[in-house]
Formats: sequence, C-alpha cells, structure tokens
Amino acid sequence: MKTFISAAALLLASSSAFAGIISETDTFGTMGSNTDALIQGSDIETISLAGFDTNLGTLTGVTIAVEGQVTTGGFIQNNSTELARADFDVLVSQNWQVATAAADDYIFANASFTPLLAGASSVSGYTLAGGDQFNFNTSTALFNINLTSVDLAAFTTGSAVDFIFSIGARTNGQAFIDSGVSEFEGVFSTAHYGKVTVTYSYDDVITSVPEPTSLAILALGLVGFGLRKKKSA
Repeated sequence: MKTFISAAALLLASSSAFAGIISETDTFGTMGSNTDALIQGSDIETISLAGFDTNLGTLTGVTIAVEGQVTTGGFIQNNSTELARADFDVLVSQNWQVATAAADDYIFANASFTPLLAGASSVSGYTLAGGDQFNFNTSTALFNINLTSVDLAAFTTGSAVDFIFSIGARTNGQAFIDSGVSEFEGVFSTAHYGKVTVTYSYDDVITSVPEPTSLAILALGLVGFGLRKKKSA
C-alpha cells in the first residue's frame, strides 16, 4: 500500500495549475472619423471595463493596451476673385492623455503651440481659384502603448475600472490671397478615438492538470503495488 500512496503523492506534487488568459475591451469614437467623439474646445470620454472575476482563479498579471488617434477634416472655400492658399492646423491646448487609478497615466501629446495636425492647399503660392474648395481629412498616427505600473489589486475589487481620455484642441482654418486674408467659407471639425484592452492572466486553483510524467509515475506505482500484493499472497 505504501507504494501506491507514494506514487499518488508524487502525482499531486508534480501536477500544475491551469494557466488562463481572458481579455476585456471597449472603444469610443471611430478610427479615422472627424465627427464621432467631437472635440469642441475640449472633450472627455470614459471607458469602463469589468474587473477580474476572482471565481476563475488567482490573478497573476494584467496588461493594459491603449490606443488613441485624432482626426480633423472639412473644407475651406475661397470666396474671393483672386487665387488663394488655404491651410489648417490643430493645436493641443490641453494635454491629450489617458488616466486611470489602476496604472500610470499616459500622455499622447502635450499641450503645445506646435500643430498636432496641419495641411495646406499648396506647398507655396496661390493655386485655389475663386469658388474652389480645399477639402481635407487627416489623422495622427494610431498610438498604441501599454500602460505601466499596473495595480493588480484595482482589478479584484468587484468594481469596473475606468479609463479617462481627455483632450483640449483648437482647429484653425483660413485662406490667404496675395494682399492678405481672403474671403472664405470654412466647415471643419476634429474628433478623437480611443480603445482599451485589458488582458488578465490567472491560475485556476480549482482545476489541476496532471503532466504526462506524473501519469507515468502513477502507473509505475500502481504496477508496483500490484506486484507487491501478488508476492504477499
């Protein structure tokens, strides 16, 4: 009987817990859109994701992937009789960032007088005829980063975890003629997009999966127990 008990003990000692991975994700706005999640001076958007379900097991790690993008678009029409040059720019007046109590904040772009986005009807010179429109639609690169200093405990409270995207931006557009500012009409807007994906890794403390070597040890133990019992008889 001792042989069987030893084999079973080796099996339990060498078995490993099941490692699982599960993700939660959500977005706001639309990638490449200048009208969804409008920035009208400033804007705040919140993504709330469910925390880790502790019934699944023991949380061992959390990865927070964040995406962000700003898009501007519209048109500027030259209403003068002279040739004109139209241009636009987007300035960040308040840091474009994502903040959460569960990790360090991340700044996509600092408030700056350097345009986040800019463009013109021509590189130089006046090429926009009277009544013509300069149409534009342009986006920043899609920023994709992982937040740092993640607090695992924040995901096991039973409450949702908030991720707050905020930005302040001013969009400028105008048309110039050789003698100064042209008579023009402009319709344009700027919007932002965001996405958060939280990936949980965990150990399932309930389900234990024997390894192949453990099964072999158990089989040998059972064979030894059978032979010993036969010999005793």
